[in-house]
Amino acid sequence: MFIRESKTKNKKTGEVYIKHQLVESYRTDKGPRQRVVLNLGRVDIGRKDWRRLAFELENRLSGQASLIKDGPIEKAASEILKNYDFYKIRKKKEAAPADWLKVDLEKLSTSNNKSLGAELAASYAWNTLCMNSILKNAGMERQSINIARAVIFAKLISPSSELSCLKWIKERSSCAEIIDSSLTKLKKDAVYEVGDTLFYLKDKIEKLLAKKENTIFEDGSTLYLYDLTNTYFEGTCKRNPAAKRAKSKDKQNGAPLMCLALLIDGRGYPLFSQIYEGNASEPTTLPEVLDRLEDDSQKSLLCVKPTIVADKGIATEKNIDLLKKRGYPYMVVQRKAREKDYVNYFKDLLSFESIKKDSQTIYFKKIDDGSLARLLVASRAKKQKEEAMDTLKEKRFLEDANALKLSIAKKNIILLEKVATRIGRIMGRYPSVAKYYELKIVADSDNKKAADLIIVKKCILS
Repeated sequence: MFIRESKTKNKKTGEVYIKHQLVESYRTDKGPRQRVVLNLGRVDIGRKDWRRLAFELENRLSGQASLIKDGPIEKAASEILKNYDFYKIRKKKEAAPADWLKVDLEKLSTSNNKSLGAELAASYAWNTLCMNSILKNAGMERQSINIARAVIFAKLISPSSELSCLKWIKERSSCAEIIDSSLTKLKKDAVYEVGDTLFYLKDKIEKLLAKKENTIFEDGSTLYLYDLTNTYFEGTCKRNPAAKRAKSKDKQNGAPLMCLALLIDGRGYPLFSQIYEGNASEPTTLPEVLDRLEDDSQKSLLCVKPTIVADKGIATEKNIDLLKKRGYPYMVVQRKAREKDYVNYFKDLLSFESIKKDSQTIYFKKIDDGSLARLLVASRAKKQKEEAMDTLKEKRFLEDANALKLSIAKKNIILLEKVATRIGRIMGRYPSVAKYYELKIVADSDNKKAADLIIVKKCILS
């Protein structure tokens, strides 16, 4: 609050009258406004003390105790409020008994709840990457950009189908308040259409995004990781010629699949992605990826070519020769099992270098092998994990073998042919364990039926 001076002129006599008012400011939808709280008449205190007087009046009107004692300001405030009817009414209301309402906290419920925190984090990342400008330069219009932003937020925060994303945007998220209020009227067709648009402009968007990341974050990464994964569809996908059946990494082998290839730099930022048919062979995708890498970053590759990192699914001899031919350094997991050739090295881990990750120690040792270098890696945590997996496989193998033995004892399965078939299935189900065991059939006197099953563990010589 503050004190304002106003002047009124008598039109007949020309005499000027001065009066003072206690005024407060407040905000409205149309901007800041002011209102008169109290007409003070004429204040005889100097202008330099008006602020202190306004503060004293504000305190008294709000029911607070006076901080000023026995001074001109305290006396002026008391005089001003002496005959102030509003002050008396206020005191009377304060003395009235309070109107209380009991509420059962266990029965309280809320409605129309919407998430906000994750959306704010996603919005900050979106603005940092200047995604609006990137999508505009790629050829998208403003309304499509807003819809794309909401759909991308939905895929990041609550991954699901397009129809579920639409429901999340309209009912469970504050996207409309953050992005555009018209999203509350969004229809499902617009969500599907913007997905098609993003896919159509994918290459342009990825190229612009990679350039923007290099301006924000430290540049100069010389390590690129290339890998593939696949995802499955619900339904038959008869109209999608790229949806093929193959081995699913989500263990959905009966569902149609699509493959996604991704190239990321050493900082973990994606450079670009490629989409392939569900039954695409991983090794055959590398040449196309290298072609696009060279097209997108010709100038940078003239100076230093990055090191390509790939797993054994891609590291065929043909692909390694291709990397050598194009002049790329590479780091791959060898497809052939060569651990036995280096057993002696692993007996002394003190000669290895080590790093710590997630409270686990990883040991590694570089060995020069002609023109190549081989990296040996050991981890106690991985050893424990593999031993636990082997123990579990052995346990399940013995459970199945003993179940067959019990079936023979109960005479549920006694024909030699059927018992032999069951043994073959058990051995084939656990090949890593079966080589250490032998399952012998004990036939009856007629040599036509099985009388027992003997489980023998072989003696493995080191």
